[in-house]
Amino acid sequence: MGNKKSQLFSALVIGLPAWLLLTSCGIGSITINGIAGESAPAAEDPVDPALLTDTAFPRILIVTSPFSDTASVDPNTFNPDTAQTTIDDNLDGSHCSFDPSYFTRMESRPACFGPNVLFQSHPDGAGASGQLPGGDVGIWQANHTDGKACGVETLNQRMNGLSFRNLAATQTSSAILCVLNAAGIDIPFGASVDATEEMNALLTANTTITSATLTHATQPDGSDRYTYVFDLTYLGKPISGTLIHEPGEVAGDARGQISYRVDNTDNMLCGGISTTNQSLVYDTSGDNAEAEVRSAIFCGSQIDGFDERGRVDPEGLWNNNFNIFTANSDQHLGSGDYSYTWQAGPGDSHGRVLNSHADDDGTQTVSGAVFFGYGPTAEMADGSISGMICNWAGPGNQHNPQPSVQFQSVLRDGTRFIADASLIAYAPKNNCTYPGGGTFIWDRNANGSLADENAATPQPNGLQIPFDLNGDGQATIMERLEQEGYVPPVAPEPLD
Repeated sequence: MGNKKSQLFSALVIGLPAWLLLTSCGIGSITINGIAGESAPAAEDPVDPALLTDTAFPRILIVTSPFSDTASVDPNTFNPDTAQTTIDDNLDGSHCSFDPSYFTRMESRPACFGPNVLFQSHPDGAGASGQLPGGDVGIWQANHTDGKACGVETLNQRMNGLSFRNLAATQTSSAILCVLNAAGIDIPFGASVDATEEMNALLTANTTITSATLTHATQPDGSDRYTYVFDLTYLGKPISGTLIHEPGEVAGDARGQISYRVDNTDNMLCGGISTTNQSLVYDTSGDNAEAEVRSAIFCGSQIDGFDERGRVDPEGLWNNNFNIFTANSDQHLGSGDYSYTWQAGPGDSHGRVLNSHADDDGTQTVSGAVFFGYGPTAEMADGSISGMICNWAGPGNQHNPQPSVQFQSVLRDGTRFIADASLIAYAPKNNCTYPGGGTFIWDRNANGSLADENAATPQPNGLQIPFDLNGDGQATIMERLEQEGYVPPVAPEPLD
């Protein structure tokens, strides 16, 4: 047991922006504590949970945007620093707690992204007039109301729900370890320990713990696996989840995944009853850190929407809001690349894609780039952008992506990121351009009125265009992104 304790080590940063957090710098990254150490003791040889904290649980597993504002005090806005404090309190044993209300948080979008757009005399629709629905026109204004770059704030708000839900699962799992530690209950190697009674003793409001367990197992290769399983009800809604963590043999190496499902009672698309499924897979090795988050809403109560490897399944019968977030970063330097694909409904022809790249100065994220366009659906999503669909839901719309992409370069300004350059303007027509001189007008400034618009004003395609980076004679959108420093992230393999 002395050898086991001596193998514990302090936090190592894995990654930067978008997926986990180095709290001292306020950047997104993932930090995992713990290595496997020597062979585990026999099953009958229990261990004090206080000795296992940094081996049995990922010290930091905070999913967040790379551009999160750590100065925010809004309880409805995810603050990674505040979130990390709650996990630290559980793992340090100073205060055992979890907040099941976080399981119910959902994604949103800022007003600068995809506003409703009034139009008149649309040329693709025989002069039709009306309003383009929300969420379809992409980055419509360069800045959010608080001065943040719109692409940045869009990623922040899209990540908000995923971040809170992941925090809830991580809090709940770490609370299991915390209450065992507080009660002085030994954890037997190669067996399970029940923490249901201790979790209920926390008296979490509107919550009943049905089951809470921690299991240790030795893998065929001699490595350790720690599995946390919980079932609870919050305001009468059933919630269940599993966190599996495998510390590596080398400091900084670790693998793991989380999967959980949450009943909703307010999803009108499902007749009032639906289940949110979410999964996270993470893998760190050497300098590299990889993560993938998936989530989707399935109609019905307690629907299991996971594939055979524990990830939310895009081939399943999901109904609404499929999200896939992939992150690759250097766990020492913090620079990283991130892709976020979301698909509103299973019948959509394409997914919406936000790709981003972040650079740091050795201590925090200082600059980056954000791109928006349309790409493959969730079932085929690889994080790529095929182009821009400039008339998604207007009259005479055609879903043939045009060879262009919206782009913003961003710089840190205090605790926020502002736009340094923006190439986002286009006409909401199939070909993305309007020569002027006709009768077509649309709400270019998103003020809810057409009175200040002029049909004589032309609108060229003001987006980023393809680029031939590798010199093969074929210019592509993804090569344009790579020219700006973006390297498509690769999702880690889930556990066996």
